[in-house]
Amino acid sequence: MAQRQPEGGAATDSKSKAIRIRSAAILAIGLALAYATFPIEVQPAQIQRGEYLARVGDCISCHTASGGEPFAGRGRLNMPFGYMRASTITPNETIGIGLWSSGDFYRAPHDGVDRAGEDMYPTMPYDFYSKVTRAYMDAIYADLRTVACGSSSESSPQKKSFARAVP
Repeated sequence: MAQRQPEGGAATDSKSKAIRIRSAAILAIGLALAYATFPIEVQPAQIQRGEYLARVGDCISCHTASGGEPFAGRGRLNMPFGYMRASTITPNETIGIGLWSSGDFYRAPHDGVDRAGEDMYPTMPYDFYSKVTRAYMDAIYADLRTVACGSSSESSPQKKSFARAVP
């Protein structure tokens, strides 16, 4: 006579473990898709909307130095401990957002992290922008992709950290 396994035995444990693994895999895939970057189809109306939203959001006030080219960065951000310089948000691939995906761009003001996943606070006060919708951020991204890169004298991106603050 075959022995019957008690409830909660090895068979139940392995089924339970398999369900947990499948659930974790599904969750991981879901999170990856939520932050996945799909090419966005840019329409002229979306660029126009993005230009309007960038104006309303006053992006230019931080991302443009006094007398500098629009969105070319280097705007002085005064802090209680000194100051920092804002980054360029032109499509420049070396110092701007040229290599950023729309997902990377969305995470910057929404989650406060840069393309590499590093914290951007306090330089980027993301808590002020965290409620901006993905559609609005995609429109701003589409507009910024049309901005002239200019000839910024900055040769490398400035890491935004407390260590770079100048008193």
